[in-house]
Amino acid sequence: VLGIDLSPIQPRFVPANLEFQIDDIDEEWNYSAPFTYIHSRMMNMSIQNWEDYLRKIFE
Repeated sequence: VLGIDLSPIQPRFVPANLEFQIDDIDEEWNYSAPFTYIHSRMMNMSIQNWEDYLRKIFE
């Protein structure tokens, strides 16, 4: 499980299968494998270009 956040503040205790990465989802995505599931919440004011964001999700 991969958690992406712009902020470097993450919880100390997380499950062993969880990894956090600091990244800006408005920038180009350079992940090595495709995602099976993407969950976003409270992003309505954070995404600058929704069309581009949705394109990256479905690529």
